[in-house]
Amino acid sequence: MAWLPRIHLGVIADARRRQRHRRLGLGLLAVATAVTVPLVLDRSGGDQPAPPVQLSRVVAARKVFSQSPYMGVSCSVANSTACDDVGLAVWLRRPALAARAEIQGRWFSLDDRQWSGPVRRGRRKMFAGFLRHAGLRENFRLPPHWEGQPARTPSVRVRIDYGHGHVVETRLRVGLMAGWG
Repeated sequence: MAWLPRIHLGVIADARRRQRHRRLGLGLLAVATAVTVPLVLDRSGGDQPAPPVQLSRVVAARKVFSQSPYMGVSCSVANSTACDDVGLAVWLRRPALAARAEIQGRWFSLDDRQWSGPVRRGRRKMFAGFLRHAGLRENFRLPPHWEGQPARTPSVRVRIDYGHGHVVETRLRVGLMAGWG
């Protein structure tokens, strides 16, 4: 039928073509919405329901920690900030199940097995963990080689789970040291 001349039927044919394109676009939008909405609503990503949000009580740092937290640049080369990692260790007055920390708006677990203290009855008093890609140059404004001066003391938020719904949170400024371990 390619040999037949193409006849332009005017305004009505153009309107029908535009209407078909609109219907196709709306249909694709409906399919995309039908696929996306369940994925967005199911944030757990699996068959298990999302864990309930635990409310925490804000307490003073001196009531939670037995000594000051330690935070240091964690690079294998001394005084280098190239690896862009930060380690944080906290010592608690009483044993807890878990601890998490937030630096510069990024949360990370304090659950490193090598650096955290011993576990007794599922609890420990010393927790340590690492914030990878911390942004030492951008967020902390550190040069590639840094020996601790000028000092940096970012705000750190720590959430501690003692179990049975007892969660506390504290916020303090911790001095960043030039080395870890």
